[in-house]
Amino acid sequence: MITWIASYPRSGNTVIRLILKEVFGLRTKSKYNDDKSVPWYDRMVELLGQEPLEAGWPDALPQLRESVEEHFVKTHDGPETDDKCIYIVREPCATAVSYWHFLRDIQCLDVSLIAVATGISVPYGSWSDHFRSWNPLHRPRTLLVRFEDLLKDSAEIIARLADFLERRPIGTWQGDITRLRAAVSPVFFRSGSNDANQAEMPPAVRRVLESVCWREMNQLGYPFSYAGKEDKQVLESLVAVASKGAAYWRGIALDRQAEIERLADTCRERQELIDRLDAVCRERQASIEELDAECRRQREAAKAIASMIKCRG
Repeated sequence: MITWIASYPRSGNTVIRLILKEVFGLRTKSKYNDDKSVPWYDRMVELLGQEPLEAGWPDALPQLRESVEEHFVKTHDGPETDDKCIYIVREPCATAVSYWHFLRDIQCLDVSLIAVATGISVPYGSWSDHFRSWNPLHRPRTLLVRFEDLLKDSAEIIARLADFLERRPIGTWQGDITRLRAAVSPVFFRSGSNDANQAEMPPAVRRVLESVCWREMNQLGYPFSYAGKEDKQVLESLVAVASKGAAYWRGIALDRQAEIERLADTCRERQELIDRLDAVCRERQASIEELDAECRRQREAAKAIASMIKCRG
């Protein structure tokens, strides 16, 4: 069986996984097996006690669900099953700035902050799209954890986790982000501060972000007051149009990529056929050369016999 550990990127997924390990002695998995190219990958795996997947995700998912053991799996995607879930959410402005740094500084993508804030042309879409897809306020068997509450009162969150998981704590949690920065990377774990991230967000970008996220911010108790009602409606409409256009072109790009992959598969198959035919040709050419050599030997033998007969005659 599976318990999802779900969040929009840079919302505190890693911190929850570390709490599960240190407080409850639980090891976790990642749907993605994560990026092994980064220099701190091994340190991260050791810190989290992350277990590798034993198969590719399409095959691993049914195996994990059918297992009698409980498996805790990190995901940033939308829900794939109705299994239990710990959903971590973080104030969207702080999340957007943190995710923007991650895309630029770690994944080396040339992406604008407003693209991240609106979810246009970035992985996983917008913060609000992700939140609505999981619907953690109403989804059955789902524990909603706010990142801010986790830092402010980790004891209360740990108590809620214990009730949700039906497990007793066996360790303690030292909620110190600086420890994570030192243990893994100051690039991956920056400051963990909403205030620092929000200070980086230009007012105009915040205004656009709030136009997209204000309903969910209101549900979660996050303050939003920058844009007026009319501004929200106008900006929300503009973002919707832009998102629709981006989705259209993304769909075309995915279709073309799929076609390229199909053509690549066809080329590989034909190359394999050519290689097999070439191997057959080489084998037959070798046989021909062996037969030709044998014919020459027999001709030479025949000449030698004829010469001997002539001499005796």
